[in-house]
Amino acid sequence: MSLIRLPALALTALALTGCLSGVLPDQRERAVYGLPEPLSIEPAASPWPGVLRIEAAQAAATLDSPTMIVRRADGELQSLGGARWAAPLPGMFSELLARQAAQARLAVAVASEPGVVASRLLLGTSIDHFELLESDQGLSPRVEVRARLVCVRTQSVLATSEPIRVGAEADRATPATREAAAALRSSAAVMARQVVLWARGVDVSACPE
Repeated sequence: MSLIRLPALALTALALTGCLSGVLPDQRERAVYGLPEPLSIEPAASPWPGVLRIEAAQAAATLDSPTMIVRRADGELQSLGGARWAAPLPGMFSELLARQAAQARLAVAVASEPGVVASRLLLGTSIDHFELLESDQGLSPRVEVRARLVCVRTQSVLATSEPIRVGAEADRATPATREAAAALRSSAAVMARQVVLWARGVDVSACPE
């Protein structure tokens, strides 16, 4: 397990100033991870009418990059050496969520581009945690997301979720960088599935078609 230790405040400051890549090892020396394909959900028999747009996920500056984050028990943030995301995480997660929503036939049509004119509904997410937790046993994934469903026609929020959590199981921790990165990657697919299942339970009848 290879970690690049940086104090939490320093990591945040560097990310905000765009200098993070200058102090970490050359990104080309790291294994590159994209997010997996969506998990299988039984398609809805009656998808929502109209277009559902997936809003770009919101995240703190420390997560809005290709860096894989490790959080120590004392709260210190680190970069996972030897592995990185293929692109900034929020964009990749939004695309995965759009594919998951389409696979589940959540709506008649699903789009992730902001220029979609005829959108009826908007599904947004805020990524609170998307990291590896360090423990005596090794590293385990921790993913926490809040979701909201908005009626575009009336500009009203139909529902907001409680934090949706995936991972953080210490008994499944691993000291190996590759296995830890793969576990975090897999957690993204589980989270996308959970967000879509949450959204499926929202009553959208109050939103004009």
